[in-house]
Amino acid sequence: GTLVSMKNALDKMGLDWIMITDPASNYTGALAAGYRFGSWDLSDPEVSIAGSAWMELQGRSQGLNNSLNGLPFIVGEEISTQSKSAQSDQIQKIALLSYNHTKFIPGTVNEGLRPLFSLSNRLQEMTSQPFAFAYAAYPAREELSSIVGSIVPWSTKNYQIALSHRQFSGLQVWSGRHARKTPSTSVKDNQNVNPFDKDGNFGELFDVNWPVEHQQALNRWSELIGKNLKPVRKIFISAGSDAYGDLNYSEQGVVQLAWSDNALGKVRTLVYSPVGKDSPSFLQALRNGRSVVTDGPVMIFGMDRDNDQQIRRYPPETINPGKDIIIGDHTILVPGERPKFLVEWKSTPEFTDSKTISIWNMVRINPDGSQCKEEDKVLSGANLEGTLEWEESQSLKPGSYAYRLYLVLYDTSNPAAWKFKHACYTNPIWV
Repeated sequence: GTLVSMKNALDKMGLDWIMITDPASNYTGALAAGYRFGSWDLSDPEVSIAGSAWMELQGRSQGLNNSLNGLPFIVGEEISTQSKSAQSDQIQKIALLSYNHTKFIPGTVNEGLRPLFSLSNRLQEMTSQPFAFAYAAYPAREELSSIVGSIVPWSTKNYQIALSHRQFSGLQVWSGRHARKTPSTSVKDNQNVNPFDKDGNFGELFDVNWPVEHQQALNRWSELIGKNLKPVRKIFISAGSDAYGDLNYSEQGVVQLAWSDNALGKVRTLVYSPVGKDSPSFLQALRNGRSVVTDGPVMIFGMDRDNDQQIRRYPPETINPGKDIIIGDHTILVPGERPKFLVEWKSTPEFTDSKTISIWNMVRINPDGSQCKEEDKVLSGANLEGTLEWEESQSLKPGSYAYRLYLVLYDTSNPAAWKFKHACYTNPIWV
């Protein structure tokens, strides 16, 4: 869709902002048979054209933002990088999602090793812009292709290199939603196959299980937090619909086997920015991990220092005695103090109905990297919002810990086989 149609869709969905990026392969030249993939050669005129187009998008977006009081358009970039330090017969790449930078960084993996385009050098290119930051894109994805270069999961070495750069903020652990089969009752039109049935519902799940790569990315994120507690090196998560401009749904696969309801804004990052709905405030909050990721319900937590039964802090980047501790913080407890958190959640009938069960839990990551959680807990009844308190059962031993929450909604229409519906994952609080 166009920028204007995206803005209209965001308004209808009640969303405030959208991140617009170019594909990691930097499609540049147009050929009769399709597209040629961008060259690593910075002198390539096609790369200059791509850079100009990206700068033009920056300008157009900023012009619209100025007329809309600062949001909703944030322009970023997917940046390709080679994943290995040794030559390989097969082209392999990983990608970064960059934010808050104004310099176009070209490149695809369609030739042999070029040290200039290593992960380290890609991040180094962002150092001239002190507020720029990046996330690992598709960190657990594996897609083999001899044409555009194979995407491989981020390796331990990749993370070690990335975490040595202050520009690296974390992992994009969630990209898109389930694919579904086309229902036999779908309405056919002259241009497309409509994946909705006559009642406006999607067909049966095409990928029945929760996508493995998402869970793998979440597991790796928790593991990295545990390995970076001495000293604390904060690592955050983000999410997006990866909708490629699709406002309603998108195809899955080369042949039309299935469609996904990962349309614009279906999977999203909720950012806490009470200072204002403007790009600088939003980007600062996102960079500092004041966020949760969700495709439906919302759950947040913190330390209610002012005892007003809600987690709020204004301004969010000022931590003073008596002010709430919020997601993304690192706080020091007094000796013998047990961590105590206020948890808030909210959903809507779109996500939670009489056949939905909501499961939540607090995960503690210990100084030795191990993880601890209690048995999963069920939110009371069919309430769509509420608060509760959670407190450690005993004082913690000296050291740094990280706490994070998750909320998962299941469809219990078939009591013998619950189906995943929606989820929310918070960024941590370090103590």
